[in-house]
Amino acid sequence: MPWSLSIGWNAKEVVQVSTDPKSKGRKAIAAMTLALCAALAVAGVLTATGSARSGSKLGLRAAAGGDLKFNKKKLKAKAGRVRIVMTNPSTSGNKHGIEVSGHGTEKKGKVVGPGRKSRVTIRLKPGRYVFFCPVPGHRAAGMKGTLVVHG
Repeated sequence: MPWSLSIGWNAKEVVQVSTDPKSKGRKAIAAMTLALCAALAVAGVLTATGSARSGSKLGLRAAAGGDLKFNKKKLKAKAGRVRIVMTNPSTSGNKHGIEVSGHGTEKKGKVVGPGRKSRVTIRLKPGRYVFFCPVPGHRAAGMKGTLVVHG
């Protein structure tokens, strides 16, 4: 049963390969082999770059009413690259940020005003860490939690 394969990024760059017995066999096989190799190479590059960006992405919110607390007291993540995005609601009335520390590592995101987001990205090994708001007095008032990182 004849079939054809078209590869390209736009109408001008399409390469068509056919297994129709009327087409020239060697050229068709060579073109199919080339197309398959190119597709595998692109897939390999995408997989490699995708894995470099993969990791745990966690979300967190400061209290909307102005209380000095987060909406979560415990976060869980897989070891490796961990990204925490803390949303400071427009109704909070306070500046807030996000910081992670423990096991000899510490990383602080920006302190942001209401309606903004603070982000921190850090490489972590398995263990327990603390996340907290770095604004003076906020951590002591209870704006903190535990980040559990597993292998």
